[in-house]
Amino acid sequence: MADTKKPDAVLYQSEHKTGPDTLSRVKVVQDKFGPILGCANVYSRDAIGVGILCVTHSDLDTSSYLTSEKTPRYEWVPQADGTQWGYLIASGGAPKEQEAAVAAQ
Repeated sequence: MADTKKPDAVLYQSEHKTGPDTLSRVKVVQDKFGPILGCANVYSRDAIGVGILCVTHSDLDTSSYLTSEKTPRYEWVPQADGTQWGYLIASGGAPKEQEAAVAAQ
């Protein structure tokens, strides 16, 4: 992956979310990952259920970040800080709800 291309998603550990309350933690996630993703607002969800979270610039991308059947949605690249940057793979990784919407058109 080219170093200059911004990722489409980031997997991160819950330790990156710090602060005394929810609003503080949301701001930390926004301030840390917004510039990495190149967007004003980010969406974060518990991705795997073991303290790994996924952040993207789109709520739909975050809610269906992994796979559609056997095709990975992202190519993941480990980073020095323990995060993984995800780069969208061509449409083969579209989640089922997106595939259904396209088929209905």
